[in-house]
Amino acid sequence: MMRFVSPLLAAVLLVGCAPLTVAQESPPAPNTPDIACAQPAQISDSAGDRAAWDEALRRSLALRDTHQHATGAGVKVAVVDTGVAQHPRLRITPGADFIHPEQPRADHDCDSHGTVVAGIIGMRPDPSSDELTGIAPDAEILSIRHTSAHYRSPQRDSSGNLANLAEAIDAAIDAKADVINVSVVSCVSPARAAGLNTRALRAAVRRAEASNVVVVAAAGNASERCSPGDVVYPAHLPTVIAVSAVDHSARSLAEYTLPAAEDTGLQLSATGDVPIALHSEGSGLASGVYRDEGQVHGYIGTSFAAPIVSGAVALLLQRDRHASPAEIRARLATIADPARGEFDIHAVLTHLDLDTRTSAAERDITIRTAQSDPTRNRVAIMAAVALAAIALRAIIRGWRSDREA
Repeated sequence: MMRFVSPLLAAVLLVGCAPLTVAQESPPAPNTPDIACAQPAQISDSAGDRAAWDEALRRSLALRDTHQHATGAGVKVAVVDTGVAQHPRLRITPGADFIHPEQPRADHDCDSHGTVVAGIIGMRPDPSSDELTGIAPDAEILSIRHTSAHYRSPQRDSSGNLANLAEAIDAAIDAKADVINVSVVSCVSPARAAGLNTRALRAAVRRAEASNVVVVAAAGNASERCSPGDVVYPAHLPTVIAVSAVDHSARSLAEYTLPAAEDTGLQLSATGDVPIALHSEGSGLASGVYRDEGQVHGYIGTSFAAPIVSGAVALLLQRDRHASPAEIRARLATIADPARGEFDIHAVLTHLDLDTRTSAAERDITIRTAQSDPTRNRVAIMAAVALAAIALRAIIRGWRSDREA
């Protein structure tokens, strides 16, 4: 199986230009893709897939202890993406559809992207077959279908842009999402960003912050259309958690991930490859998607690092429903590696200093001294009396010995 960074993963689809189009004689049927949907590769018994199984199981088993503390129950995570398929291992609620608002199908994923993202967050174990699990398996997934590479007729604008990304975030807030994951991003040059109207997007992100909704976004992948130094929306907005991908074998950020911008908000990192994902057609599992000449290309990119953080936020919010986005960011920043931004999910939940709303100096911590503890006072007095009695007996014995002498 080949591994590559797909153009759709943390894709540059939201620029404010006209979408790509295809020539055709007549308009397509409503809500029918203009380009054939991506075909996920069903898991097989090949050596490569067996290795993928081993790695996926290792990651799932590593979450067992974490899930003793939280599973994301009661938390709603919006996935603003290419749609999320109705998979039996997801608890999904279809939301707004910006591709076909007249005939919404937010629970359809023609790109095999949003379903993978949702599975990383909320895949539920299947006791009858395997123990694979997402970060927050009891979280509710709210699908907001915002963009697609497979709807490209002149009558449709499905490439996404910053204006309807703002609308998608607003729709997620209106639907009572607690976390918003954006893995399909916009990458523009600094010169173009200076003249770009981002007021609506910034207002939507500010509204999320004011509504106690945490926004997490992919940091973007380096490509011909996305270079280091470019501005990435919404990742580079100050209250958005931007997530890069990490390469564990090299103990560094993955070579394809865009470097963090200095003047942005919290920058974290997580694993950017997915050995086994939810199949976007049916109920199975997939190891990637078929590309040219029948090659299977694995799921890899910052798109798939962001939902790890979104899942971790869902776990934190289950533990503390009153935590604000700023407090959640502070907790994650406390645990994250200062160099790479990587963090341990279990440590986030079990860290002793979970309450970031007050400093240690401000907390009501009573330190009892021996003088203020009645029990310890009694023990000390009894010990002193016993020592005095021993000393007195020794003196009396010595006095008697002197007299007898």
